[in-house]
Amino acid sequence: MKTMDHSSLVKREILHADKITVFGDRQADLINFSFHLVEGEALGIVGLRDSGIQTLVNFLVGKQRLDSGDFHFNDQRIQSGWIKPSWRPSIYFIGNVPQIFPALTVAENLCVIRNGAKLRKFVRLDQINAHVQEILDEYDLPISPLMQASRLTKSQQHVLELIKAKMMDAKVVVFSNSLSEYSEIEFFHLHTIIRSMQNSGTSFIITESQFDRAFSIVDRLMLVRNGRNSGTYAKGEFDKNLMQQILMGKQLAGETIKNGPVHTEITDSVPFLEIKNLTTSSNHLHHLDFDAHRGEITGVFAIDDSCVSELADVLLGFADFKSGAILVDGVEIRPVKETRRLTNLMGYFGKQNLFKLIFEMMSVKDNLVLGTRGKFTAPFGYIKDHVVLYAFKQISDRIGLNIHDAYTITKNISTDAQIRLLFQKSFIKGAAILIVENPFSGSDLISQRIIFEHIMEAKSRNLAVLFISNNFSEIQTLCDRAYILREGKIAGEMNHVEMSQINMSQIFRIYEL
Repeated sequence: MKTMDHSSLVKREILHADKITVFGDRQADLINFSFHLVEGEALGIVGLRDSGIQTLVNFLVGKQRLDSGDFHFNDQRIQSGWIKPSWRPSIYFIGNVPQIFPALTVAENLCVIRNGAKLRKFVRLDQINAHVQEILDEYDLPISPLMQASRLTKSQQHVLELIKAKMMDAKVVVFSNSLSEYSEIEFFHLHTIIRSMQNSGTSFIITESQFDRAFSIVDRLMLVRNGRNSGTYAKGEFDKNLMQQILMGKQLAGETIKNGPVHTEITDSVPFLEIKNLTTSSNHLHHLDFDAHRGEITGVFAIDDSCVSELADVLLGFADFKSGAILVDGVEIRPVKETRRLTNLMGYFGKQNLFKLIFEMMSVKDNLVLGTRGKFTAPFGYIKDHVVLYAFKQISDRIGLNIHDAYTITKNISTDAQIRLLFQKSFIKGAAILIVENPFSGSDLISQRIIFEHIMEAKSRNLAVLFISNNFSEIQTLCDRAYILREGKIAGEMNHVEMSQINMSQIFRIYEL
């Protein structure tokens, strides 16, 4: 079913594609693909991996040519070939890797723009800095025009690009697969800026892997499957479960993610993991107090992206702390001094660090051996190859491989198989605690389902699961209880019932954000 938001009917159509075909360069093809975009609208696009979305983005930003069909932009038309060079300044692309000059200042980056640069009337550097400061104040951005761009956070770099797009009078901004990496506060500020630009007539095409973020920021949502438009829905018609079924062809664990896991009543009053008055050496995290029980998913919601990775590093023994204590099953452990012991107790999954934890040039079998607590090692360090192969055969179905893949170079197996391999390593070594850090960031629906299933398996295995995330909807639906981490310290705690009855607007008010 294809529908259109009625509010768009009174606005001018800025872009229209009618049965276009674009053959992908190492990407899925677009076949007889049709869609439109009106002035001041935010159109979301969601699809599975290799659905054709990347091919569409590549075409819009001039990286691939149109093979057939009609494509109209700003009342001009092409039927084949590349988009017109004169269109390119009007279509601004923002991807996962920001297009800024890290060695330049914020003000200098805004000067390096094409076509109608607003700053060319200013000659002196102090005039440029003063004008840029006015722009930053307009968007309530706490950064200086003199700040080096390399010091900006990723979200601040994206905001800087939005300002550049506006100064270039871009008609359309293509925002590709970035929203899931934002903290809730960063996302709120981004949403405010996008709405301001929409009110000025700028249109947005936003590709995103997570429905929740897309639902809150777009006016219409288009589903792409196998290179075709599988339906476009107005805001009032958004249905996460239905859209997952359309894209994946059947009802999967996505519905379970939507409804949340069954809440666990903790019978053991003694926590398995205890963090007491912990302050890190950098002082980014200070006076932390929280705990986690076996068979429970305990959330840590980083409301402002407060050093999420540093918390995981301390618990994994990769970073030290100057005061406080970490207790596991009542026994105090000093991470850096007892790294091996801590590593044996901890399993870890972080989507952003996946390729650091998997040695892609080694075989799947050798990746299984590394970090599995000597399970396959005979006296004097000799690795029992037949035992490794036997163990691999037992878990090969869970990874999605067969026994012949044991010697396959890991980079040649799918990302989903690598995700499964990483979780299975934690289970095989007998980890008692699983630390999960922003696991769904940048993942498509299939990967999200796989990650969800393994987190629930860890819970069913009676592991203490510590779920660290800057996305509150993930915390709400997965965790039995959660702590609020703000400005490097614990600012509050919520149980399962309290989490189900609160939203981000209320959290912003409670914590005066």
